[in-house]
Amino acid sequence: MRTGSADEARFATNADRVAHYAELRPLLADWCAARSSSALLADLRAAGIPAGPVRSIDELAVDPRLEARGMLAHIELANGTQLIVPGSPIHFSGVEAQSPQRGPRLGEHTRSVLMNRLGLHELDLRQLTAREVIVCCD
Repeated sequence: MRTGSADEARFATNADRVAHYAELRPLLADWCAARSSSALLADLRAAGIPAGPVRSIDELAVDPRLEARGMLAHIELANGTQLIVPGSPIHFSGVEAQSPQRGPRLGEHTRSVLMNRLGLHELDLRQLTAREVIVCCD
């Protein structure tokens, strides 16, 4: 992006760019809008500016590099639906990574929590369920 020597001085340092952000943003937006993503990346890389594409969730979910690094996890819901979810970015050598688990279904742990943690009895749970105070399905 060439804007002339006077403009370039306004944007020479990060502090200058922050100070003149309102003027810089539309210049950058116009510069970006006039190029394809691949041309933008090529221009930025040629100028020595680290850059990468912004990808959609669908693109990320099938990225072989993310799969190879263990950044994608595959889980199965109770109804058999297969999901791809983000894996943990934290990996320690010699420690097996934990696989993400699906979230609990509505009421899945209600019975055990109310009985084991709060000391309610089966009759209490049946009454609360009948009155629709709780959802109990575990």
